[in-house]
Amino acid sequence: MTRPRREYVFNTVQSSSLSDYVPDPTRDPERRAIFEGGNQGIVVAWLQKVGAIAAERTFSEVAGTNDAEQITDAADLFATAAMGTAYHTFAQHHADEVMFRRINLPRMFDPESGKRTSQEELIEKAQLGLMHAAELASIIEEMVREGRNSKLLTKKNLTLGRSLATTGVALSVVRRNVAGLQLSEFEAQEEAMWSAQASYDHSGDLTRVLGVRPTIAQFADNRSPFMQYLNTDKNSVMQPVYEKLVAEIKVAEEQSLRAAGR
Repeated sequence: MTRPRREYVFNTVQSSSLSDYVPDPTRDPERRAIFEGGNQGIVVAWLQKVGAIAAERTFSEVAGTNDAEQITDAADLFATAAMGTAYHTFAQHHADEVMFRRINLPRMFDPESGKRTSQEELIEKAQLGLMHAAELASIIEEMVREGRNSKLLTKKNLTLGRSLATTGVALSVVRRNVAGLQLSEFEAQEEAMWSAQASYDHSGDLTRVLGVRPTIAQFADNRSPFMQYLNTDKNSVMQPVYEKLVAEIKVAEEQSLRAAGR
């Protein structure tokens, strides 16, 4: 008998390294004070930290509205960004040696009690995943700023990538509301896998539209291809979700700039 799926297979072959996001130089005096003379990688590390914090806060705020449409839309947006970032920080490593990375799927039924996992439980799982990613991104930014050992930094980036891949999968299952479908355990796990694949495919499709992979770091750069897309395409994300994200980006940026100026 075939067992229910427990893992999502994350393809390491998606797009050229030419599609990596490279931020343009900034004329903003506060940002320049942080970046100029800093260690290699500080710009993306700082943007990634701010973007991850804003994503976590935005999703938590949206989840608190209990508006199913907004939650679905926010889950779609952040699943796409998480998948794009995870490809760069996780799947891309050693891609010449392995074709796949394996990520655990959410359990749609509790293995002990047999109880169905609820949409609320999956939302909480995604919230915790984004929170963990924000914490890791903050640690990485500090490590880059302090010029810590490159091997330790690579290891921490891989940890962040795996965390975002797992969170992206959870968000994709929230987006599809797999928990709300009347499915058997086998069917629910299968649907969870296909939900993850849909978000991964969407991230790849958007890469071809933008010319770069959609990543969390781009949330903190208003001139990035991903943010330009969100700023100009009204169909990219619902207006309430977009407004919450923009507001949280501003707060996270201001807090980070103040902290850096101490």
